[in-house]
Amino acid sequence: RASARTSGPQRWTSCDFLYPMWFTMSGQHSPHALMLALVTFLAMVGACTVSGISGAIVPLTLKRFGADPATASSIFLTTSTDIVSMGLLLGLATVLVA
Repeated sequence: RASARTSGPQRWTSCDFLYPMWFTMSGQHSPHALMLALVTFLAMVGACTVSGISGAIVPLTLKRFGADPATASSIFLTTSTDIVSMGLLLGLATVLVA
C-alpha cells in the first residue's frame, strides 16, 4: 500500500514558489527580497493564466476565420504570451518595488 505522502497529485502552495526566490535574493543582501519574490510569483501566475486563455481562444478564432488552427496559432500564441509575461514582470516590478 502506497503512503498518502507519495500517492495522489502534488499539492503546491504559494510558499513553494516564493521561498526559493526570497532565499536567492536574501543571499544577495537585497532589501526588496520579499517583494521581488512576490513580483516573480504574480508574473508567473498571470503569464500562465493568459497563456491558457490564449491557447483556447486563438485556435477557435482562427478556425472561425477559416485558417488551419494547428499551423497558424503558434505564432499568435507565442507572441501574446511573450508580450503579456514581460509586460507583467516589468509592470509589477515598477509598481510594487519602490
